[in-house]
Amino acid sequence: MKILFLDHTAQLSGGELALLALAGGLDRARFGSTVLLFSDGPLAAALRDVGAAVEILPLADSVRGAGRGSLGVGSLAKFGAVLSSATFIFRLARHIRAAKPDIVHCNSLKADILGGIAARLAGVKVIWHIRDRIEKDYLPAPVVKMFRFLARMIPHYIIANSHGTLETLHLPASKPRAVVYSGIAKPKEEAMECTTKTQRHEGQGSTSNENLPQRHKDTKWGVELGVRNEKSESVKEVYPGLAGMDAFPVSPSRSDFVSWCLRGEHPSPVVTLIGRISPWKGQDVFIRAAGEVLRTFPDCRFQIVGSALFGEDALVGELKQLAVTLGVADRVEFLGFRKDVPEIIAGSTLLVHASTVPEPFGQVIVQAMAAGKPVVATRGGGVLEIVDDGVTGLLVPMKDVHAMAEAICKILSDPVKAGKMGAAGKERFLEKFTIEKTVEKVQEVYAAFWNEVGSKK
Repeated sequence: MKILFLDHTAQLSGGELALLALAGGLDRARFGSTVLLFSDGPLAAALRDVGAAVEILPLADSVRGAGRGSLGVGSLAKFGAVLSSATFIFRLARHIRAAKPDIVHCNSLKADILGGIAARLAGVKVIWHIRDRIEKDYLPAPVVKMFRFLARMIPHYIIANSHGTLETLHLPASKPRAVVYSGIAKPKEEAMECTTKTQRHEGQGSTSNENLPQRHKDTKWGVELGVRNEKSESVKEVYPGLAGMDAFPVSPSRSDFVSWCLRGEHPSPVVTLIGRISPWKGQDVFIRAAGEVLRTFPDCRFQIVGSALFGEDALVGELKQLAVTLGVADRVEFLGFRKDVPEIIAGSTLLVHASTVPEPFGQVIVQAMAAGKPVVATRGGGVLEIVDDGVTGLLVPMKDVHAMAEAICKILSDPVKAGKMGAAGKERFLEKFTIEKTVEKVQEVYAAFWNEVGSKK
């Protein structure tokens, strides 16, 4: 079966990262796939790196770069999408006819509309993969009304990334649909024990172990560090509690953490928020909460990972100024876009999700759970299907600075409980949110969908 994926952007945002994982994980013996992007960029390079076939059909910047609020019929006419981009739609339809896919799988709102119409013109079956909540707190009311109508008319089948997302479409019972969570790859398992030379810990030239303590108890973090002498002149450290070493803010190496423990010192906790810089992602709430947390944990560090997209660059400066105004600029780091997100999560004590409107899914929460980290997340949308409140993390009301700060402090105050949350989160990840499960369910959708709507050409 030939699948043609469509996405309007080549930027590495949440939906595009999910597409990257899906396209890279398909069973190539059963499904031949090509990803057609409406611009070139980092996503195209990343797809090629995982062996996916990539093609580019450029879309005008005025259309491609417009925000999701510009999808309504009136605003479309102003900047040239759909109605005034008929030329692009016909070009895309010709491309689809030439490619002869069995299914066109649209991955973004603009791809849904532009690609859906083009696929219909080309006489090819269409799947819409909805990764955004179609609701008035997320999109302008005219866009919501139009998109819900088109969801009934254009796609032959709909995949949603959560039940929360699916419910916002208000589909009739007869519309074929499925919920498939956006899974991620399992993290590489790291050893729970590490062996290092004694002099690395002591910072001395001696190779003798006899001056090292036989057992060190770190009561602050609830960790017992076992140290035993070996003929190999090495020290083996065992870290029970907190779901293993990775629950500690270890930076830059495990040996440093061992050294800190042996000297009776403690690394500072690190609280991290990851996601593109946007007003609804709640970076401002996170910064204000940091100010409250620092009253109880003055050595805590806060990280904001992500960059602004879609014309929201000025917000970065506003957020940095907010940190200065609140007097927390020296404790809040803006790391920008990073490719080493797994390493950043591994070096964090906990992860915060701060969106101010219900999130369609919450992929970064899944990443944290995969790494065995507890989370603090705002209550709503697809997040309710990911976080088991009180078990894998804590849920707080949206825009509630005090509740967020209180939840962060609660986790930092009880590392043993935090470790149990991290361990439970990892179990939940393995049960529900791996990319293998995502790919399996999407492939089942392809097969069932094909049986329902028609036979292979």
